[in-house]
Amino acid sequence: MSDPNCPFCKIVKGEIESKTVYSDSKVMAVLDINPATKGHVLIFPKAHHSIMPVIPPDEFKHLVKKAYCLSQSIKSSVASTSSKIFIANGGVAGQQSSHFLMHIIPDGSLFNIFGNQEVDNTAYEALKKNVGIMMGNHYKREGKIHNPIETSNLFEKENFSIEIPKNLCVKGHLQVVSKSNEFTASHVEDLFYASSYGATASFEYLGAEGSNIIFHDDPGDIKIDVIPRFSNDGLDFQWNPIKVEENDMVGLKDAISMSSIGMDAMIKNDKASVAKVVKNNFSYDDFKNVKSNGESFISMKFK
Repeated sequence: MSDPNCPFCKIVKGEIESKTVYSDSKVMAVLDINPATKGHVLIFPKAHHSIMPVIPPDEFKHLVKKAYCLSQSIKSSVASTSSKIFIANGGVAGQQSSHFLMHIIPDGSLFNIFGNQEVDNTAYEALKKNVGIMMGNHYKREGKIHNPIETSNLFEKENFSIEIPKNLCVKGHLQVVSKSNEFTASHVEDLFYASSYGATASFEYLGAEGSNIIFHDDPGDIKIDVIPRFSNDGLDFQWNPIKVEENDMVGLKDAISMSSIGMDAMIKNDKASVAKVVKNNFSYDDFKNVKSNGESFISMKFK
C-alpha cells in the first residue's frame, strides 16, 4: 500500500533522496533533515499507514522492535546514554505527515514531562476498566488490575505496570513503567502495546483528539508517557531544529549504519562474540570486521 503524494512513500521508492541508516522488507529508517539533535532518525513502515492504530499487528511488532534496536545503535554512534522515541498521533499532537513515523532522538533532556494536573478519578476509573479489558484480551491471560486511588496502578504484569504519573500534564495521562532490565522482543512489544491501548482508551472514553507516546530510554529508568491530546491543552512538544553540516550528516549515516550491520551468520556461528558486542554497546571495533547480510545486527536478540 502506497500513497503517490506521500513524501515518505516516495523515499521508500527511491524517488526522494534520503540518508538511509536501516532498511528491510517492512521498515525504513532515515536521518531527519530537520533534526532536534545529531543522530535524530525517523523510522517508519514502508507501507502507507496514517496513524499507529491502523498498522497491522505483524508490521507493528516488527516496527517497535526495530525502533528500540535502532535506538541502542544510535546511542552508541553518538555517545549518548539516553534517547527518546517520540510518536505523534493526530494533528493536535503535532503529527505533520500523513505517513506514520517514529522519531528516535538521542537526547535525554527532551520531553521531560512536568505537570500539576489534578487526578480526575472518574477518568481514571474509565481508563482502568477499559485498558484492563484491552490488555486482557490482548494477552488472553490474566493481568492484575489495581484501584488507581490506592496503588496508582491501572494494570500490572510481572515485567511492567500502567500507572498514573506523579506529575500529570493532562487528563488521562498514563505511564507505562518497565520493571525488567532484560529487554526481549516480547517485553518491547508489551510496552508499546500497553501504550497503544492506553492511547486508544483515552480516545474512546475521554474524547481525546490525538496522543503523544514518548518512550524514555534512560539508564535504569525505562518508561513510556502516554499523553492524550486535546485542542487548546497548552502542551507543545515541538523542537527547534538544529543545523547539521552535510559532512556530519554523512558521518552520522555511516556510523549508525555501521552499528546496524547484518549479523545473522555471526549469531548462528559465534554466540560468544555476539554477547561481547552487546556488552560493549555495539562499538565500532567489534563491528568493522564483520560481514553484513543486510539485517540489523542489534535485531539479533529480537528474532
